[in-house]
Amino acid sequence: MLGEVVKGRDRGGSRRLEELGDLLPGRILEALSRFGYRELNYVQVKSLELSRVYPNMLISAPTGAGKTEAAVLPVLRDLVEKGGKPIYALYVTPLRALNRDIYDRMVELFRALGFEAEVRHGDTPQRVRRRIAESPPHMLITTPETTQFLLVDGRYREHLKNTRWVVVDEVHELLDDKRGAQLSLALERLRLISPGLRVVGLSATLRDPEAALRLLSGGRVGTVVEWFERKAYELVVEDIDEEGDLAGRVKRVAELCRGGGVIVFTNTRDTAEFIGRVLARDYGLNVRVHHGSLSRQEREEAERLFKSGRVDAIVATSSLELGVDIGYARLVVQFGSPRQAIKLAQRVGRAGHSLSEVSRGVIVPLYLEDAVESAVLARRVYLRALEKQGFHEKPLDVLSHQVAGLVLEYRDLDVYTVHEVVTRSAPFRDLSLGELKQLLEFLDSLGVVRFDGERVKMGRRTISYYYGSASMIPETLSFDVVDMASRRTIGALDYAFASLVDKGRVIILGGKAWTVEEVDVDANKVYVVENVEEFGEPPIWTGMTLPVDAKVAREVGSLYRRIGESLGNPEELEKLRKEYAIPEKAFEKLVRIIEEEKRLLGVVPSDRNAVAEVASYKGKTAITLHSYLGTKGNNLLALLLAHAVRGYTGSSARYFADPYRVLVVTEYEVPDQRVLESLRSGLEWSLRNLEEVVRESNSYALAFSHVASKMGVVDVKKSKPEPGLMSSLRKRMRGTPLDREALRTCLFEYFDLEAVEEFVREVSEGRRPLVFKRLPELSPLAQLIFEKPVVKAGALASELPVSSMVSAVVKRIENTHVLLYCVHCGNWHATMRVVEAKAYPSCPKCGSRALAVLRPYEEEKLPVLEKWRKGGKLSPEEKKFVEKVRQSASLVLSYGYPAVFVLAGHGIGPTTAKSILSKGTDPETLARNILVAEANYTRTRKYWEE
Repeated sequence: MLGEVVKGRDRGGSRRLEELGDLLPGRILEALSRFGYRELNYVQVKSLELSRVYPNMLISAPTGAGKTEAAVLPVLRDLVEKGGKPIYALYVTPLRALNRDIYDRMVELFRALGFEAEVRHGDTPQRVRRRIAESPPHMLITTPETTQFLLVDGRYREHLKNTRWVVVDEVHELLDDKRGAQLSLALERLRLISPGLRVVGLSATLRDPEAALRLLSGGRVGTVVEWFERKAYELVVEDIDEEGDLAGRVKRVAELCRGGGVIVFTNTRDTAEFIGRVLARDYGLNVRVHHGSLSRQEREEAERLFKSGRVDAIVATSSLELGVDIGYARLVVQFGSPRQAIKLAQRVGRAGHSLSEVSRGVIVPLYLEDAVESAVLARRVYLRALEKQGFHEKPLDVLSHQVAGLVLEYRDLDVYTVHEVVTRSAPFRDLSLGELKQLLEFLDSLGVVRFDGERVKMGRRTISYYYGSASMIPETLSFDVVDMASRRTIGALDYAFASLVDKGRVIILGGKAWTVEEVDVDANKVYVVENVEEFGEPPIWTGMTLPVDAKVAREVGSLYRRIGESLGNPEELEKLRKEYAIPEKAFEKLVRIIEEEKRLLGVVPSDRNAVAEVASYKGKTAITLHSYLGTKGNNLLALLLAHAVRGYTGSSARYFADPYRVLVVTEYEVPDQRVLESLRSGLEWSLRNLEEVVRESNSYALAFSHVASKMGVVDVKKSKPEPGLMSSLRKRMRGTPLDREALRTCLFEYFDLEAVEEFVREVSEGRRPLVFKRLPELSPLAQLIFEKPVVKAGALASELPVSSMVSAVVKRIENTHVLLYCVHCGNWHATMRVVEAKAYPSCPKCGSRALAVLRPYEEEKLPVLEKWRKGGKLSPEEKKFVEKVRQSASLVLSYGYPAVFVLAGHGIGPTTAKSILSKGTDPETLARNILVAEANYTRTRKYWEE
């Protein structure tokens, strides 16, 4: 059981160095004074006091609170007062960038006191690894993954007997991740080597710090030191463009970056690359990009340049949320909703880094509900209503690896000892002996261990499996991108994207454009040269979108309800707008939508009802259920509802979801009564068949692939699995620990079963009334699902009755720039917007209607056409280009302006355009079919591995 938890509260507890003689030896106080310290703050003082009483401690405080010193000073005090041999302390951080930062800050302090500190992780050169192994330091800074190797390395195990302290930094990054469960078990293994281990966890502000302490202490006695003095935030949500113009949003980011000292956060790496490129190319700003797919050298350079003030801004993903020291930032700009209050607090906390400064952040939303969501999240940051994080319960892939580690350490163990050790770890406290034996039998069948029902021994694959599966980060086969001029590695591309990259393609990486010169499949390398002319395209990396929490979604539903209740009362509406600090244009648009919603449905979909609306069009039925269950809850609800609709109507159905509603589209018209049955009885039926329903999802397929890799069943690092292999494997593994862990992982990481069960229960019991309405087309709130880019194209491809979205598509295409080129004479070409091409039905020079439609950046390829016209010898790539031009001109010759319109679509070439034009040339039909083609193009690129 968890021991006593004592929460510390700030009551002005800072103390000057000269007042700390009761807590620190004179040697340390003198050293601190030489390094510029004049006092220790509340967290640091409390840590020194409580570490004398409690063996385990969790320090939770905002960015800039000096948590590193709070953890390291008790270690140094023990070293000075009691003496200690290497490796006296381990400092474990989840990011290698943090290793460097901590090393830079702490190494001089250690050396000033006659001790050594070193960094050891996956990027550490072999010569340095050998030196550290031969002469280890008093404090070794490392990662959770490298810790796995230290535990089984004979050279280190002798020194780990001396370990008395483990500091775990950025615990909030590990808490709801399998890396946290892995580290928790690794600490139990370390306690076998060094009994009496003391563990200190450091974390940004948490909703449940006691859970973090349990993860590290295994329920042993410990205390929480929590800084309750609130960090001062100044958060502004920008207003939206009425037209939702992306260019206008990026322009606003550029304006905010003027003057320097700005960190721009995005939610995805491809967005970071895109924004970085636009800011540099179109606005002349000196920017750098920072994310996990860039090389260490690229990230370090970005950090150095920002710290020295030589760049205006650094555009980053979560790679800069943590405590990497990049110096002073005056402002944080969040591009798009941050999705989570805890993320917003961590990111904006990077500005005005010390606790005495106000952290200023500006959110630039991309569309209406993005602005509403951002306003709700900003308010929750002010109220400290952060998302609750929980750890993985009994992750069997983690347990498999740790069992292999125990066997490597001790060679021969009885199953009861293994069970006793692993159940000391909080995530595995409820693991039964039967569950452990089933897993061991499975691992025995794989050759990972040998198990006879009583004893666990080395198997033929124990060593290779343990070293090959040490990381719990999902493996993705990748290609290094190498600059041919400097031979420097810039970053990495996912296999899915790199496999589509041809010679001559221009990509963006590190905020710069690069022309692909060669793709070496055998060496997994893409060789590039810098391109200063073209814009390029950002790569697509596999990754999961940040989920919006169910409580956040429910608050959005509550806000909609309150607006509905205040309609006709301007004073109440303005009071509500100010309560959430929603920008004026966005709020006015939202009120208009709520008014229309109430007129159409009679009610406003909210947190207190379940509104289902149905619209039919061209033989299809669209069912929208307003539910407000958050990303994970609605992902599962959509899956279950689609399954219920298929089961109760016999019609195939596709599904879409955002945090606030789900949309199911059937292939046939469905009577209202059958829809109601699907909602009232079908959801409960689907829940009873939950496992089978989940196994049908792409989320399960992805989880299965990751778990199969971590359990040693497949090795995705060596090669891409053969087509059909994973599908066949999923069938063969039904009912095994691999299958059970894939299901559990799926329900933890991608779905929210608790939220869905509560929703279905509330509807069934009448506590959340079900309102059913048939409409001629989707209501305004339902249409907001189309604001989300990933869902927009796929849903519209279903030919839904959404005239406003069709108009938006037409407007986007008409404002796209194209290059017209006369194939007949070759003497005329011009770049213009598509709508302007109506004025050019034929070549102004020769009168021919054989006009090819090209991208503006293809203007540099026009000399190829001149060479072709003169009969010159063409390369295969040039021949391909000429053929595309001829086919494009043929389409314009046959169809006129509609061909220009279609060829301007994203990723649409002549072959696809011909198919689209053959289905009809009226604007609505063209717009819908263009969206189908664009969706297919995006899906093919993004999900190549599936």
